[in-house]
Amino acid sequence: MPKVSVLMSIYKPDERYLAQQLESIDAQDFDDMDVIVYNDCPESTGWESFCREHCTRHELKYEDTNQNRGFIKAFEHLVELADGEYLVLCDQDDIWLPGRIERGVEALDQGYTLAVCDRQIIDGEGEVVEQSWRAAHPNSPELTWKSGDHYAPYAATTCYAIGMATMVRADVARELLPFPEHSGHDKWLALGANALGPCANIEEPLVQYRRHGNNVSGSFSNINTKADWRLRRVIHSYELAQEFVKHFPDSPDCEPIMGFAQARMDGSIRGLWRYRYLAPQTAKFEILMRFLPEKAFEALVRKVKG
Repeated sequence: MPKVSVLMSIYKPDERYLAQQLESIDAQDFDDMDVIVYNDCPESTGWESFCREHCTRHELKYEDTNQNRGFIKAFEHLVELADGEYLVLCDQDDIWLPGRIERGVEALDQGYTLAVCDRQIIDGEGEVVEQSWRAAHPNSPELTWKSGDHYAPYAATTCYAIGMATMVRADVARELLPFPEHSGHDKWLALGANALGPCANIEEPLVQYRRHGNNVSGSFSNINTKADWRLRRVIHSYELAQEFVKHFPDSPDCEPIMGFAQARMDGSIRGLWRYRYLAPQTAKFEILMRFLPEKAFEALVRKVKG
């Protein structure tokens, strides 16, 4: 039986949410696992006793920090600390459902490099607002792929495995170190793991993702102007494509990944149209942007954000 290491980075957590997450981890019916908690906030130490109070069944390892790494490098550090054969990424304010570890292990034991599961959506009070992300978003590319699919060219633009629902082989995660700083660690893991081998998509909710005021995300998160979009969506995507080509120079996926990224950088309507199959909505939106005045773009963003 493989050992599983649960990787959790915390930063000024809400006590109630953290307690619920730790207790849901501790309730997992899987013996050979440990929980590694890394506190990435040097101004807020002293969480070790709290974590141990709410995680008593499974071994817990805890580390404070004297520097803020940021969430990408925090998870990179956790990968380096772990000694499990399988690694489970974990947020500080979600909840795991029974069987989360067992079902992920079953998938990786079949030879998959990475496994991601469906998720429920809960609000700040823990009430379920969506029973299944997959069912509520049937056209979302993130969860409509099947186990064994080769999705890497698409995953360079769209995250195909959200971190809080991801389990990955430790050797695969280490092969992908260091994590690029201009992209989420989960996006890089989903992309790189699929370049290294087939991945599994577990079509049942095994985690509850908490949506509350402090973790709002989306395509227009941190976007207000065209310049913001170019920096955070276009340039970062180009840099991720460069990282992929550097890490996997012989991959046949380099051409479409780099081709689409270059078309976005150049604002090439011809290139965006050619590679639109990789991210249809992104390609259409960026073609539209070529003709959209700055004020109209800003008004559109405000409308989308509500």
